[in-house]
Amino acid sequence: MILWPTHIRRACLCPRILVDEYKSRRKHKLFQDELVLPGAFFHDSVAGPMFQAIASGKDGDLTELLESSGKDRQDFNVQLWAHLDRKYLTPAFFSRSKPKNLSGDHILIFARGLGKLSEFLAEEIFSQRPLFKTSADTLKSLFLPPEKKMSKRLITESGVSLTIRGKYDALLFDAKDQEFVVLEFKCKSDYELIGDLEQVSTYAWMIRETSGIPARAVIFYLGQEPEVKLFTSQMLEEAFQVSLKLINEMGNWLSAANLPNAGIPPTTVEGLCGICSLRSDCDKRFGARNPQLTERLRSRVEREAQKEIRSEGILIGKTLEDEASPVYWNPFTGDPRLANGHMLVVGTSGSGKTQVLKSLISEVVHKNLIPIVFDFNNDYVTPEFLQRHNMEAHYPGDGLPLNPVELVPDPLTGKIQLASGVFSTAGILKRVYGLGVQQEANLRAAMIECYADRGITKETTEKPPSGYPAFEELESKILELPNHTALLNRLSPIFSLNLFSGSRDDEGFDDFIKSPKVIRLAPLPTEEVKLAVAEFVLLKLYNHFVSQPHRTHPVMAVIVDEAHKLSGSESIVKLFREIRKFGVAMILSSQKAKDFHSDIHANAASGLFLKNSEITDRKYIADQLKGSDKHKEEIINILGLQKTFEGLFRNDHYTPFVRLRVIPYFEKFESTKSES
Repeated sequence: MILWPTHIRRACLCPRILVDEYKSRRKHKLFQDELVLPGAFFHDSVAGPMFQAIASGKDGDLTELLESSGKDRQDFNVQLWAHLDRKYLTPAFFSRSKPKNLSGDHILIFARGLGKLSEFLAEEIFSQRPLFKTSADTLKSLFLPPEKKMSKRLITESGVSLTIRGKYDALLFDAKDQEFVVLEFKCKSDYELIGDLEQVSTYAWMIRETSGIPARAVIFYLGQEPEVKLFTSQMLEEAFQVSLKLINEMGNWLSAANLPNAGIPPTTVEGLCGICSLRSDCDKRFGARNPQLTERLRSRVEREAQKEIRSEGILIGKTLEDEASPVYWNPFTGDPRLANGHMLVVGTSGSGKTQVLKSLISEVVHKNLIPIVFDFNNDYVTPEFLQRHNMEAHYPGDGLPLNPVELVPDPLTGKIQLASGVFSTAGILKRVYGLGVQQEANLRAAMIECYADRGITKETTEKPPSGYPAFEELESKILELPNHTALLNRLSPIFSLNLFSGSRDDEGFDDFIKSPKVIRLAPLPTEEVKLAVAEFVLLKLYNHFVSQPHRTHPVMAVIVDEAHKLSGSESIVKLFREIRKFGVAMILSSQKAKDFHSDIHANAASGLFLKNSEITDRKYIADQLKGSDKHKEEIINILGLQKTFEGLFRNDHYTPFVRLRVIPYFEKFESTKSES
């Protein structure tokens, strides 16, 4: 199912019109005045070519104008308006493509609108000017090619798969604030203006998900009195929560087999039914126009979205102040919205890390997210804990539904690449087992021979009918190598356990992660086997999710205790960088902050720092929190003096940090005190 942001705007106007237009592939004309159709001419023949010419560097006159202008922004605005009028508006008005019904009144309206646009652009250009050496560089950075198509896949809460496609009118980049600026052109006094905010918030979401950079929006309204509306990136993020809820509803409406029973609400816009061509068939197609349907929709969409924005989230603990205020971790909602749902938990032995993680796992389950826990020490496998939270402990020796030598298709091209798969798998085994250069080369050679037996060469781009070799087949190929003894001695435990003898297709792994799991690594015989299994599962998680649509809602939390064991894992770093957009949060716990890669610190939106007895690590944490020198000294001292379960919690909801006592698991579930 394909939706455009304009469909979201249509749904805000009237859900029934949206469904009828989508299913019948017709467009209802709902214009309120005669300016709308000429307004399309302004966009297509004036604004569009103007932004294209400036973005491509073809408006040399504008570059010269900026070069020769002084420091008076108002004077530059007047000159800019005259330039845009002369170069773009006047030629368009006298072109052959001009609509017949375009009058002198229209061009006056367009001229006023162009003046308003010039005022905005002059301010943007002047704000960027000090950042660049030349006027050409300023314009090149600010103006981006307009109308670039975007596409994002997502799955709604009800399981409907959607593709959202978008095509904004124009795009700028604010190098000073490091934000994109989406521009949209509309006509005033038009019914279709309803839902404009939801439309531009969807563009901003698509840009943010594609680039990782926030976007604000500007809407220009043509009319007798032209108007400019500005929307901050934070406003758009909050508005998109409404859009997401509405998208979920739209997925249900458009997939409904019986429209009268689908509960699709009518419009609440006064006067709309009187001009709608659907009005005579509306009740017959969709059922009676019951206003209660609209009220229920508002409750599900607007109120639930606001409820999520203001949600208290997951209770972590209470402040150490006299009032003992609650402290919440709000990884997916809140104001401002966090960059991701990732958290680092750091504390030396006896600080209470395991109790904190148990508490977080219980809250994750309570929030209907799926926890996947990597357990190196049998801390999360007591029958009482598993039963209480409806979790399953899985021993890898019983088989894992993945194949480490499977070649993963590129998510963009869909093609497999032999070299990529060989180097990825061999690289994991090299890191875990400390293989030398020659041993790694021998391992890669054995892998290539395994693939060759299945007809897979460097020219192969699709999965062969014979499938991929089993991981255990690699052992026999190593035996055929000269001087294989040292390599085989190191790797033999991972071959002898038949760890990867389970289902080897994506459906098997998909089923595996559909329910809460504790992966029991502790019983595995060697530290290397434990680490290799953890690495391969993490890599499979990464490859699985990057091939999936983006999610409108959180679905999973990956929890790794004793994460320092995987400090060299490239899979964890990749997961931290990219997995948030697929509805996955990650929680990593370790004794030292230095155990984590710098990219992990950079991509963790939240951090919980418990008692820490090592002065060098306390200094490292203080540097990561990036406070003033005064704050750094305070942090170093606090971390060393904290008692068990006391900590510093920081994210954008608590800056620079908040001191708290975390609520340990045994206090939430008194009957488990014996576990502590």
